[in-house]
Amino acid sequence: MAVRGRDIGLRAASAVVLAPAAVAATWAGGVWFLALMVAACVVLAFEWAAMSAPHARRLMGGAVTFGLVASVVSAHFGAMAVAFIMLVFGAAAAGVYARSRGQQALDAAYGVLYLGWPAVLLIWLRDVDSTVGLHWTVLVFAVAWSADILAYLVGSTVGGPKLWPRFSPNKTWSGFVGGIVAGAVAGAVMAAWVDMGRLTVFWARSWAWPPPWPRWGAICGSRR
Repeated sequence: MAVRGRDIGLRAASAVVLAPAAVAATWAGGVWFLALMVAACVVLAFEWAAMSAPHARRLMGGAVTFGLVASVVSAHFGAMAVAFIMLVFGAAAAGVYARSRGQQALDAAYGVLYLGWPAVLLIWLRDVDSTVGLHWTVLVFAVAWSADILAYLVGSTVGGPKLWPRFSPNKTWSGFVGGIVAGAVAGAVMAAWVDMGRLTVFWARSWAWPPPWPRWGAICGSRR
């Protein structure tokens, strides 16, 4: 399987546009990182709606967005207990609203939970303006981006047996392994480069190895 030029071009163009904004907001922290997360929640909510309710995208996207934004804002102000409570109530409210409009309640509720808890944890991890929080957040981005990019390149170039055809027909074992290795290397480099508190190079590499969470998220998110 060869790397498709048009596909890689679109990915590179989107990275050139989006990555600097994400990095700048992460570096600035505070309200800028909150704005980044709110924008990401809106985009992801409507992407979820496009997959789960293509004929009622605005309705479902709005319902999921409400639950996500309420939770993320609560986490930003340090109310983590409130943020997780808002996730539960936001999921329930989204489900009830979706059902009242003739849509699947479970899809809306699960969308809030599936997208919301990582968003809340990223807000917590960044810790407003903390330097260590910045380093940890950059570690997460470095591991996830490295795993995703190398998994795509290795899988497209090497090919081979499919990883899980039922859920993600395009992903291969070669890409899966390439993503794990890339994430482990990125984690080790970050731990050696910046102050990660008690995190050593060994544990940073191990943290990015089992389970390969960036690849698992990509597999689950790719099912349409």
